Amino acid sequence: MRAVTALAAIAAALLLAGCGGSATLARVQGQPITKAQVDQLVERGKNEARHDNRAFPSSGTPAYRAIEQQALGLLVAQAQVEAAAKRLGIEVGDAQVNANVRLPGEHKSLLETLFESGGEPDRAVLERDVRMELTLRALERRVGATRIDAWLARVRRTTPVTYASGWAPA
Repeated sequence: MRAVTALAAIAAALLLAGCGGSATLARVQGQPITKAQVDQLVERGKNEARHDNRAFPSSGTPAYRAIEQQALGLLVAQAQVEAAAKRLGIEVGDAQVNANVRLPGEHKSLLETLFESGGEPDRAVLERDVRMELTLRALERRVGATRIDAWLARVRRTTPVTYASGWAPA
């Protein structure tokens, strides 16, 4: 369950808009992950740091490069989960997304979460975040709450990723 919660938090932070025209840094089963997507995620982190009055590394420094690598790792993890869900026939439709802008239970809406973290609420981003949350919940139901952590770890180990030169994890 911790892995599901962690991945849901990751998904809520991702600012992916399917950016094209940017260098591809990695591919997960044919799905490109671009420099623009990494830059958006890093910018999100920078905005959160500014909102929380925390320092953020300067562009071009080793610390900044490490943050870029972490962002790429998060995007790869999300793409691996999406690919695995699709193999199991789990696809969250637009109607489900629109019906779940406010998540059930104790969770705040993703829009509230974005506001609190200093993010810009964008409809496309919100929809993508909700889609990932619903995908993770469906996977947990399919795989089982007690086995989801091991299943996600196996997905990460077995879903092939191709990296551009200089972007593979160390």
